[in-house]
Amino acid sequence: MGSIDPMELPEVIRWKEGWGIELDLRNFVAQRVSIAQAMAVSSLMFPDYIEVQNCIILRDKYDHDNFIEWWDNLNGNAREVEKVINHTHLWELFDPVEEIENQALEMLARQMAICWRVKAESEFPGRRFDAVVTNDYGPTVTISSVKA
Repeated sequence: MGSIDPMELPEVIRWKEGWGIELDLRNFVAQRVSIAQAMAVSSLMFPDYIEVQNCIILRDKYDHDNFIEWWDNLNGNAREVEKVINHTHLWELFDPVEEIENQALEMLARQMAICWRVKAESEFPGRRFDAVVTNDYGPTVTISSVKA
């Protein structure tokens, strides 16, 4: 799948209509995206992590009791615990209506996976991570440690 230009998405096309001048992505962001919205998306793209029992966990997904339950159920297999906890279904965050929006969501998931891996590797030098995109319940991003 190729790249999707955000300026081709229905919301942006509707916004551009009637202006009578050429508008670009910076114009759209300046007019339609608040600092809070930008920070929220940035936090999804570059999440905070914590280390628990040699597992690297997305901070906003960490719950002690849930972690211990998975730790016990998976016999302390850190990578499997990370896979279970460290995922985000983009359908739970965004509601695509048109096919191009579904395609854009898939592209966003791939970009998130890259960001998650790069951020984890920068925060935990010497460790490698695998960030993957699946389509089990819409585009889903998962990150886990890679055994060296």
